[in-house]
Amino acid sequence: MSATINLMKDNLDFKVPVYLIQGSEDILTTKEKSKMYFDKLKAPKKKYYLLPKTAHGFNQSVLEIQIKIFKSIKTL
Repeated sequence: MSATINLMKDNLDFKVPVYLIQGSEDILTTKEKSKMYFDKLKAPKKKYYLLPKTAHGFNQSVLEIQIKIFKSIKTL
């Protein structure tokens, strides 16, 4: 699937808010690549969260931080 998708060119315009949560130690999807992609996105509202000392995947500490982030997002 990734061979047919160019994230830096395809589907960069969103009509909904975009919140990107990135682990600072992620080697599968690096923070540099995800930030570059995020900067190209157009959305009515967007925010980039860089989680310190976290990688790609879920563990209890990452889930707790994500829950805090989701609860902090204001909805209409």
